[in-house]
Amino acid sequence: MQAQEVRRSKRLQELREERDLQAEAMKEPTPVTDQPTNSKPQEDNRTDPEPKDDMTLAEMLHQQQSWPEPVTLTADAFRGRVIDHYPNDKMYVEILEHINDHPLFEIREQLIWTHNLKGDAVMCVPRNRELITEILIQAHEV
Repeated sequence: MQAQEVRRSKRLQELREERDLQAEAMKEPTPVTDQPTNSKPQEDNRTDPEPKDDMTLAEMLHQQQSWPEPVTLTADAFRGRVIDHYPNDKMYVEILEHINDHPLFEIREQLIWTHNLKGDAVMCVPRNRELITEILIQAHEV
C-alpha cells in the first residue's frame, strides 16, 4: 500500500503544467524572422464563399470582418495589478527578461502585448484567478 502511494506521489511530482513547458521552450533560442518586432502578423486575404459545417472557432473568428471595438479595462488599479503579477508567471518572466528573443510580443507602458489571429493587439494577462475573474465579470456585463 505504501509503495503504491510513493509511486503515485512520484507521478504527481513529475506532472508539469503546459504553461511551464511553454516557458522552458521559450528559453531556447529561435531563429529570427524578417518580421519586425512591433508589426502585426500578415493578414490572410482568403475568403470562403460558403461557411463550412465543420468550421472551428478560430476559423470563424478569423473570417469575421466587423467585430465591434472591444471594451477595455483602463483602470490604473487593474493595470497595476496586471504588471504586479507578471513576475509570478514563468512565461511572462521569460518574455520580460528576453523580449528581443520573442518577436511576437512587445512591451508598451510596462504591459506585454501580442496580436490575436485577426491581427488585433491584445494585452497578455498573467495567470491569476482574481484578474481573470475581473475580466470575465466585465465581459459578461457588456
